[in-house]
Amino acid sequence: ETHFGSIGGYTERALSILISGMMGAFFFLAFAIFVFALCNDGFIAIAFPFLMHFYALETEFGVTYSIQLMGSMHSNGVLGQGFAFLVLALFCAERYKLGGFLLGILPSMHAVIGSLLCLTLFICFIWDFKRLWPSFVVAFKYFLLGLLLTVISLLTFFNMTDQLPQAGPI
Repeated sequence: ETHFGSIGGYTERALSILISGMMGAFFFLAFAIFVFALCNDGFIAIAFPFLMHFYALETEFGVTYSIQLMGSMHSNGVLGQGFAFLVLALFCAERYKLGGFLLGILPSMHAVIGSLLCLTLFICFIWDFKRLWPSFVVAFKYFLLGLLLTVISLLTFFNMTDQLPQAGPI
């Protein structure tokens, strides 16, 4: 098996399993928080993601961009979906600080999903502006902090890729 010396000598297989587990963990956590926000029952909230996975219910949703909890070869899209659902679940559970911060980070994981969720949540806040203004202010402060990390990440990426040699004609 291939060994990556710069990643502590772990095999490619071990790293793939770790990343797949992280993708599943995001979805399991997001579903548990979302269900808890709906029913306020810890047992049901913890059991729901496992039931959904073991009954293979995650494949019954989604049309052209299916929802897959684990075992997908497209890690960026699945991580983006799971992270976005976690953000949405945190907002449903009224955890505006953490939800706002993670919403600011989301565009660095998946630009399209992050941008669409930002727009969707902004429209939701505008929809009931008077009632949600205090929550919006709290979430927006932490969103800006997360967005600052996203911008720093993007600038670091541009700086690192500027130093790469240009590829020749194909």
